[in-house]
Amino acid sequence: MSKNKYIFCEDYVIGYSITDNSEFYFDKTDYDLISQYNWHNGSDNYISTSIFNPQTKTWRDYKMHQLLVDYTLTDHIDRNQRNNRRNNLRPASNRENSQNISKRCDNTSGIIGVTFDNRRNSWVASITVNGKHLYLKSSKDKETVIKARLEAEKKYFGEFAPQKHLFEQYQIE
Repeated sequence: MSKNKYIFCEDYVIGYSITDNSEFYFDKTDYDLISQYNWHNGSDNYISTSIFNPQTKTWRDYKMHQLLVDYTLTDHIDRNQRNNRRNNLRPASNRENSQNISKRCDNTSGIIGVTFDNRRNSWVASITVNGKHLYLKSSKDKETVIKARLEAEKKYFGEFAPQKHLFEQYQIE
């Protein structure tokens, strides 16, 4: 059976998946635990391993973060499922985890929840909260619309706001 390869950095380790040699990351202090298993890309893009239970004579798949932290649900703060450093993992509810989303691949504004409406020739901000899609603002001024979206993220999502890194730039307090 193939073994993962590892490169040691200052306080973390870069591992390479046995399926396609893609990188994953974890803290150096977790090396003894992680290196016991063969890690591969799961169908959901998480780094996974299979562990045999001799009592039940069955195999069970585990995502790396499931072995590292004892959270019912885990949120990867930077949205990178391959970054399993402990400072990137936090407990979350289903709702909180779904709030920490990435920008869509067809996004043209560069901001989650901000789109350009060609019919009205203006920018539109919206947000989905508890399954309800809320219209926030429209304007020809993109910056005004972005600020409205970020203010709503702070109000509804708090620390799970996906674009909180922009709060300072747009003076969201």
